Amino acid sequence: MQSITLTGGNLTVDQISLLVHDDEAEVVFEAGVHLNVSYARAFLDEHLHSKVIYGVNTGFGPMASHLVGKETLTALQRNLIHSHAVGMGQPVPYQYVLAAMLVRLNTLSMGRSGVSVELLEQLRAAINHRIVPVVPEQACWVKGRSGSGTNMSLREPHGLTSTWRRMHSSPKRGSH
Repeated sequence: MQSITLTGGNLTVDQISLLVHDDEAEVVFEAGVHLNVSYARAFLDEHLHSKVIYGVNTGFGPMASHLVGKETLTALQRNLIHSHAVGMGQPVPYQYVLAAMLVRLNTLSMGRSGVSVELLEQLRAAINHRIVPVVPEQACWVKGRSGSGTNMSLREPHGLTSTWRRMHSSPKRGSH
């Protein structure tokens, strides 16, 4: 079995191709990844209630200047995932979504986003077990908007997968 070792900066097209074409290939982290991710998460936790952090403890877009109360932070994040995971059309091919998941995991491995090590490991486990979200080819809320639309349309179904609401697994491994 071949491994793809992520550092947050080393992912190659060949490694992505390996994951997509070799159902036995697995993702592992370089030793320093957990530490870097933990530092960023600790910073976020330390400043969550004392500093304005866009999209974490504020609204979005025109509501960016509005702080969200401590009691509604979890609901804000959950609602963001649900609202941006809406789409229509045929599912994006499994291989493309799996590749996007690997690219996202590599980016999160840099340790600059504030995600938890647990989330990082959950996404790695999903990739290694080929648990892939169903991503519609057209995210209906994206049409006519700029910014992170395409990025969000691929990212939010990952959030749903991490809450185990909507998923499918590799055609090679069967459905769950």
